[in-house]
Amino acid sequence: SFAINTFNQADPPRPLHSIVPHSNMNLLQLVVFHAAITAAATFSPSSKSSTCIAPSRPKTSQLHLVSEADVIKSVEIAEKLWDEALAARKIANEVSVRAERLGQDAETSTSDVTASLKEGKSISVEKMEEAGRAQNLSLELGSLLDEAVEAQKKADEIEALAEEALKKSEEAFAQFLIDNPEEA
Repeated sequence: SFAINTFNQADPPRPLHSIVPHSNMNLLQLVVFHAAITAAATFSPSSKSSTCIAPSRPKTSQLHLVSEADVIKSVEIAEKLWDEALAARKIANEVSVRAERLGQDAETSTSDVTASLKEGKSISVEKMEEAGRAQNLSLELGSLLDEAVEAQKKADEIEALAEEALKKSEEAFAQFLIDNPEEA
């Protein structure tokens, strides 16, 4: 709808997009609309005011309606993130358990090699192979521990996102109850 708005020429000019009735106008429609507004403007040299035909500005309100669908969607997002956080925690736990078992194996292997080297005065090929296996277990343990730390970090990040999503869903539900008191 259009209304006649009067404004003083001393007022700062309004950008064209603030008076265009539809923001989805194409360029040709915008140029024609601008030309129509410019042609319709009547200037009075004595009063320094202008009258211009321009669309009336929509009245805005501070009411933020949250629909039931919005609440359900936000709850579903939170649930999905909590499921992902739980899965990430399970993975981190599994990696930690594997690292613990490997750590025990590496400790046993290292102890056996150390005891074997202390007993004998000569170094045999067999003792060197045992030492190599113990060293490989220790290296593998280090990699597995790094993997466990990364899995734990990922789980923490997802849990933080889930916590935030839960908070947002609670806020959406609270706003829904404010907007729709009959649902309370």
